Amino acid sequence: MRLILFMGLALAACSPTLRAPQAAEPRAPVPTPDGRMAVERGLIPAVLLAGRPAPSWSIEDRMARYRVPGLSIAMIDGGELAWVAGYGVKEHGGDASVSPETLFQAASISKAVAAVGALRLVQEGRLELDGDIGLHLGGRQLPRAQGTGTAPVTLRMLLSHSGGIGLKGFRGYPRGAPLPTALPTHLR
Repeated sequence: MRLILFMGLALAACSPTLRAPQAAEPRAPVPTPDGRMAVERGLIPAVLLAGRPAPSWSIEDRMARYRVPGLSIAMIDGGELAWVAGYGVKEHGGDASVSPETLFQAASISKAVAAVGALRLVQEGRLELDGDIGLHLGGRQLPRAQGTGTAPVTLRMLLSHSGGIGLKGFRGYPRGAPLPTALPTHLR
């Protein structure tokens, strides 16, 4: 089963480590052991204003506000999958419900997920931020970045969009098309 996980502002808003210092306490929903209620009914803004009541919204409120017909969320807690859920419909105006098995194009959210994963490999000493990333690509060649001469492409360059790699949008892989291979074994 291929499941593309969508964890956006809903999870960031529920994480005390990612929240800005608060001047007012948000209205907290009744907590559930797996944190699901906090995600489904306790979304708060990134910034709270002193002296003003702290608003909170449900997933449905935010979906309506931003005209999102459907989404899927997976909650990861302690490195383990705590729960998954689908909300809304697959297409605007449609009636096919989103389920945890519904596939979505990950789009630009994958950039942040990939960066966190790459920096985790650096932290573990399995990659170097300023080393030749080409040594870890199983024989694949990357083009040299413009203006770097013969300097190798590094992870730092890729993460800062200065590694000479770029696409003008990516629409995903068509159904049945071959997919890229996974990470080389030594990076798994």
